[in-house]
Amino acid sequence: MKLVIFSLLFLFAAISNSEANSYQTMEDTLLIVPVVVHVVYSSPVQNISDYQIHSQIEALNKDFRKKNEDVAIIDPIFKNFVADINIEFRLAHIDLNGNHFTGITRTATSHGPFGDNDIYFTNKGGLDIWDSHRYLNVYVCDLVTGLSGFSSSPGFISDIDGVVVDYEYFGIGGTAKPPFNKGRTLTHEIGHWLGLKHIWGTGGCESDDGIHDTPVQDAAVGCSKSYSSCGEVNMVQNFMGYGVDSCLLFFTQGQKEVIRNCLTGYRKDILENSSYVLNILPVSSNSLLISYMNRDLSIYIGSVTFDKANIQLFTLLGEELVNKSVNVSDGNLIIHNISLPYSNYYLIVLTTETYVYKRIVLLNF
Repeated sequence: MKLVIFSLLFLFAAISNSEANSYQTMEDTLLIVPVVVHVVYSSPVQNISDYQIHSQIEALNKDFRKKNEDVAIIDPIFKNFVADINIEFRLAHIDLNGNHFTGITRTATSHGPFGDNDIYFTNKGGLDIWDSHRYLNVYVCDLVTGLSGFSSSPGFISDIDGVVVDYEYFGIGGTAKPPFNKGRTLTHEIGHWLGLKHIWGTGGCESDDGIHDTPVQDAAVGCSKSYSSCGEVNMVQNFMGYGVDSCLLFFTQGQKEVIRNCLTGYRKDILENSSYVLNILPVSSNSLLISYMNRDLSIYIGSVTFDKANIQLFTLLGEELVNKSVNVSDGNLIIHNISLPYSNYYLIVLTTETYVYKRIVLLNF
């Protein structure tokens, strides 16, 4: 579902994997990529929620860290190839002018569905790209029918060096529609942004992606793990293939080498601005204490240095129930006088320095 535009884009500025492998290699430490998400919308439904954006960032990090829950169903013949890329993506919290912000911009447009580079330019109905040497620019908008997303690759001119995903293929819940509701469209596109080709190269058994541990295979196929072409079993579960989200599950060790060499080489300026990101507050799922009594929701998030926070609470379907600023006292945040059924929710706690994104359960004892 990522479709033809990738092939067209790669004609202009793709670099070969041999070039990517010439980049300076860096020790396999955790690399942090600052992200700004630009929501460009022409109707309220396209103006997706903060929850949906945070859910996408969480899904992205699981995919790149080999922490996605469905890694357990990877075809056994490929399990030894699977890599933790050791890269994490975090929303930026410093804007172009040095001010604090949420990592998200929102722009109304009268432009119809996008299908080309108009999305990168304010005077064409999109939004001018932020400095692509400082941020990974991710655009969410309405794309033309049949196109779920597209991306630049290393070597693009900076004015159009970003990633674009349709609002119905982005994140989990909300407007994301099955079978493309696990955030894998963005995972695939960022793979291109970091120098990866499709695993079949340009198609046919005479073409390849240049990576040693992805098999030679013909063009896009479905999700059948028994599918073979070019004399080899196809790696249909690779993130750089085509398929529904439940099919795409992993990157390989060879892809990891290309990705990290690209990020520490051609895109090293991005890493030099990793201080722009929001820090994830070190609160484990077991230590986040929630109390809901007498219509007061109390949240203990541990020792903190800030005195105010913005709390957002969403249903699992992405409906926003609470969005307000609260005081923080000794690590406690309290929302007074709200009516909530005992159920599952997503919680976002955001400050100028950090955020918590957690799934919580309110139980009636």
